[in-house]
Amino acid sequence: MIPRWLPAVGCVSVCFAVVVGPARAQLHFELPATFLLQSPVPEAAAPPEPAAIESPPPSRRGPSPLLQSLYGATILIQALDAHSTLRGLSAGGVEVNPVIQPFTNHHVLFVAIRGSIAAAMIYSTHSMARKHKVAAVLLNAGVNCAYGAIISHNYKVARVMQAQRR
Repeated sequence: MIPRWLPAVGCVSVCFAVVVGPARAQLHFELPATFLLQSPVPEAAAPPEPAAIESPPPSRRGPSPLLQSLYGATILIQALDAHSTLRGLSAGGVEVNPVIQPFTNHHVLFVAIRGSIAAAMIYSTHSMARKHKVAAVLLNAGVNCAYGAIISHNYKVARVMQAQRR
């Protein structure tokens, strides 16, 4: 049985990754290739080297670290939803979602559907983020929070039903 605090720890760790992720090494400097070969005592003054032409920073392609964290959270949330639903069903509960209900007897198919839901959410968020990044982030975070409430409810139902069986 999964402890009650596990979904909360997962959400906190994802939020931590969202906040800390963008704070990666932001300072970058290069030492000259002859840095270790220079003698400690200066000899005759060498002619100054021509200034290196700085190339523009490489253009960033792909989703931002915030969106990448949300994509990972979406995968985690969908996996937890599949697990909590299957746990509730094994305890004697029923699936209330009429779209998903026919697939709950086939566990592999049910997990595959949850995976496709995660993929569809990631694809739609990625597509939306091209023009409306803030809206995409807010929508994905909101959907993940709603699924978090559903997951918590599923685990609670499973726990209560297992207690009633004993």
